[in-house]
Amino acid sequence: MKLNTLELDIEASQEVYEVEYHLILEIDGANFLDAIDPLSLVYFPELIKTVQGSGDFLIFTCACGVADCAGWEKVGVTHAEETVACDFSYNGNTYAFRFDKNYYIGEIQRLIFEVELHKYKIEPEHVIEPMG
Repeated sequence: MKLNTLELDIEASQEVYEVEYHLILEIDGANFLDAIDPLSLVYFPELIKTVQGSGDFLIFTCACGVADCAGWEKVGVTHAEETVACDFSYNGNTYAFRFDKNYYIGEIQRLIFEVELHKYKIEPEHVIEPMG
């Protein structure tokens, strides 16, 4: 089975009164959200929770923080011995990604360190979970 690659980065954008920071999630070398919904964002606190084990997590949300606004539901994350699987549907399409478990966890931990080091506030800071 061919595994997907995950890379995380931080993007700064100048807003009216301050600089906002957003998480960029690249899968197989491409910015995932730019390809399917450029007005959505990655919700960093929930992505962090995915390293702890299997479950359903609200990894993506509308830029306003209301998941239902952009039609997002939770992502099913399953930890196996050597892989992390992420399965979800969005806008009528089904997505199934498989990552090397050690690299997946390491990439998230690396970004946690960078965020804490530079004291970035990653937007959105708060979300409203989907109703469905």
